[in-house]
Amino acid sequence: MTAITTAESSAGGRAFELERGDDDTWEVHVAVGEREVEVRVASEGTSVQSSRDDDDIDAEERAALDAAVTTLADAVRIAATQNPGGERLDEVQLDDDGGAWVWKVEMRDGATVRISASDGAVL
Repeated sequence: MTAITTAESSAGGRAFELERGDDDTWEVHVAVGEREVEVRVASEGTSVQSSRDDDDIDAEERAALDAAVTTLADAVRIAATQNPGGERLDEVQLDDDGGAWVWKVEMRDGATVRISASDGAVL
């Protein structure tokens, strides 16, 4: 997904959360070292509207992101194949699912796809 690549390039880190705004912009949270940078990307996904340093990243979440083989962009692609006729993507986040980290991908139609961060398997 272009918005993820744009945000990662702009902030210089790895995306770990994505939300669609009410105005169809993308809010991408990017891990840069131990900090989180929130990058707002235009709906077409190629231009950054704003960027701001947000907070420290939780150490557990940072370790999970570093260990994740499956990226946020991979999770979006995998979820799209699982929900081909569904509504548009709404939100993606890295989530602790009983000790295993998963990408929780939520669509606007209410469908949720959970994808293993370690191997990309649909759960």
